[in-house]
Amino acid sequence: MSHVLVCLEGSPSSAAASQMAIALAREQNAQLTGLAISDLGAAVASVAGGLASAGAGETTAYLEGFARTCRSAGLSARLITRVGHPADIILDEMSNYDVTVIGREASFVTAGGDGSSIRDRILRGARRLVLLVPAESAAAPGLGKSVLVAYDGSAPSEHALDSFMRSGLPAKRDIHVVTVGDDGEKAWDVATHAVEKLQSFGVRAVTHNLVSRLRESEALLELGREIGAGLVVMGAFAHSRLTELIHGSGTREVVAHSPVPICLQH
Repeated sequence: MSHVLVCLEGSPSSAAASQMAIALAREQNAQLTGLAISDLGAAVASVAGGLASAGAGETTAYLEGFARTCRSAGLSARLITRVGHPADIILDEMSNYDVTVIGREASFVTAGGDGSSIRDRILRGARRLVLLVPAESAAAPGLGKSVLVAYDGSAPSEHALDSFMRSGLPAKRDIHVVTVGDDGEKAWDVATHAVEKLQSFGVRAVTHNLVSRLRESEALLELGREIGAGLVVMGAFAHSRLTELIHGSGTREVVAHSPVPICLQH
């Protein structure tokens, strides 16, 4: 991993994302960039009225605050600001980075709509890794020593797995691959395929098959607690019993209720 992007919007979740991005940049010896977005509607109205953009002051404050945090951590960061709709801009920018870090509760409400709809749109179009960071992660920034990889053999889960194993994140971490299914033997075979793929890349991993009466989201979160996972990796916008991101309430619950960061890719 050589380039990390973090999206800034002033919420506690964004502050946690900033701390996580700094921890990642240190761990991976990567270049760090902070992105702040001005509201398109406010900018258009300001041009018509001959005034400064209503969002300009906020974005400047976000960038200055992030720069101070980086200096305190002994790091330098590139700072950029763009005007437009957050989802469009983030999807455009992320193509230049190995991972894009976003606060899970980030709202970007000045651009219209609510935070969850903007987040969903970003995840639908994510072609690189997106790391969603809950506000509570600020208490202990970093991804810990154990990773839960939720894998179902779908294209999105393959993409997430490939990007994860090439990212440098598996190094010195315990990797646990889990497949959820009604057929335990089949789930074991699917998870074993991912483990073998990781092993071929020099990454050691443990196989789990999960047959549970609990909802998929609850079963995954419970397993994550049992193994002490500091990160969950999963494919975005996949259609299976394991994960039906965006359309399925189960994965929305994983995203909403996971106490640890979640790394996703479509």
